[in-house]
Amino acid sequence: MTILEELDDASIPQKLDNHIFFGSVHSLTHTDFLVENNVRFFINVDISTELISHVYHEVRPNLADEIVIVNIDNNSQIPIDSDLVRSFHWHNTSLLQQLIHHLDFLGDINNNGEPLTPPPESHYRNAYVQFDHSTDSPSILDRLLYGKKSEYSRTNIFQVTNEAKFQVFNDLITIFKYSIAQSGNSNSNILVLSENGSSDENLISLLMSTVLKENPTFNVYQALQFVKSIAVIPDTVRDEKILWATGFINYQELIKKNEMYWGLGSQKGLRLTSLASPISKIERKQRRRDDSNIIRSKLPQPRQNPFCSAERPKRARCD
Repeated sequence: MTILEELDDASIPQKLDNHIFFGSVHSLTHTDFLVENNVRFFINVDISTELISHVYHEVRPNLADEIVIVNIDNNSQIPIDSDLVRSFHWHNTSLLQQLIHHLDFLGDINNNGEPLTPPPESHYRNAYVQFDHSTDSPSILDRLLYGKKSEYSRTNIFQVTNEAKFQVFNDLITIFKYSIAQSGNSNSNILVLSENGSSDENLISLLMSTVLKENPTFNVYQALQFVKSIAVIPDTVRDEKILWATGFINYQELIKKNEMYWGLGSQKGLRLTSLASPISKIERKQRRRDDSNIIRSKLPQPRQNPFCSAERPKRARCD
């Protein structure tokens, strides 16, 4: 029995937006769905790299187009010495590197009218090539990402936790969406997978972070209600585990810093071209202080007791 046969069930991915589907790892058994919806990019969250490597080699021959799979796996014991894992890692890292390089190539055309270097001729090589981006001027892609572009050119396996996990997840979505927009093939899509799909609090938190990044004026409860409105979430999933996922609050602050407009002359909301470092404790305290003042001003003022005048009226002089 193959890995796909062991995973087979009736799970069908659900749609978050125009280009993002999400579901459980069982969704990979529905190759007809993957082909019909032109799923070209896969982001796996908290799934064993060894399992994904096996599934990848079974799924790939059934798909007409080349796919790119990345895995956010915090397991420190990834069996990189396995032939399947090594092949999965090298091939998809190569595709991811070439994808990023090609997006920079297109950005050079758009900005300068003429590319600086030609793109790779083929994206089917099994050994990845190191592209040196250290001397490049900031590109459109640099300005779209919160992290460094070079971090996403080195590997397709990301061992990250907390706030970094949210940043890597959303940066990968940004890269893939930018690729879809630049390729002219608007029918291409992204599939986000976890072990249990919509029963996974961590996956829902990540999806909410994507909703908040696309809609920075939303609050976290609006994002939660949005995801609940499109996903079948069982009663066993607890809201508090979703809302208090480690690193989620810090990433919300990072969204506000990078995406929201804070008024003319303000430095807040200006997108950085390098790695967006977490907000400092001093800035976070100051923002809380500012927010508390705003909230306090909106609270109803206590009614004054008419029998206790705050200021005694002056007595008229009769001289």
